[in-house]
Amino acid sequence: MIYSPYQRIEHMTKQQYKLLTYIIDFQKKNGFSPSFDEMMKALDYKSKNNIDRLVRGLESIGFVRSRYKKSRSIEVLKVPHVIASVVEVVQIEEPTKYRFK
Repeated sequence: MIYSPYQRIEHMTKQQYKLLTYIIDFQKKNGFSPSFDEMMKALDYKSKNNIDRLVRGLESIGFVRSRYKKSRSIEVLKVPHVIASVVEVVQIEEPTKYRFK
């Protein structure tokens, strides 16, 4: 099987897609992951629980990984094809870690 960092977005909800694109853009600009507060404000939610639900959903379909109770620990594992056409992805060291230019 050929490894691909790109993943189709067929099983992703619109809100999960919005959150993932925000996380990728934030990491590209700042070099680290956004906090739950920043994600909550960006998606105009009133509760961190909604963000947690979306992050857990993205984890379950294999797009991100995060450490429980660890701030700014969201790591993007796969980039959807739609985003990959806009973002240049450069592999570094491990095949699951990317630097966005």
